[in-house]
Amino acid sequence: MNKKQQIKLIKDTWQRLDYALSSIRWGGYGKEYLDLNIREEKDHNRYRPDHCKRGLTILEASKLFAVKEIVEALVGQEKDRPEIKDYLHFRKSVFYAWSLVENHREELTKALEGVNYNDILALDYVELIEE
Repeated sequence: MNKKQQIKLIKDTWQRLDYALSSIRWGGYGKEYLDLNIREEKDHNRYRPDHCKRGLTILEASKLFAVKEIVEALVGQEKDRPEIKDYLHFRKSVFYAWSLVENHREELTKALEGVNYNDILALDYVELIEE
């Protein structure tokens, strides 16, 4: 899959998730979760040297993490779930994703019907961020 197809997959998958999350709680979960990912990506981007090109927008990168974190939580095992001690070292959005899946697995699974989870899991931030 080329970069353009991968970005389309990210956007289309996020749109499905956002719709499902907005249906659960209007104006809430989808916006909160994406905003959290945007804040994290902006914080990360501040440390990017000027000479390093950016192959994804902040919004595209945020949607990538949002989509991938949800899918990882959907397919993850109990042993993969972050623990309280991990809170200091993980992105806060990881905890949000696992909580969304824990509380709304059925709705999220239904929203992603037809999406190949392996395609989502294969998305690589480092490759996509390069121009």
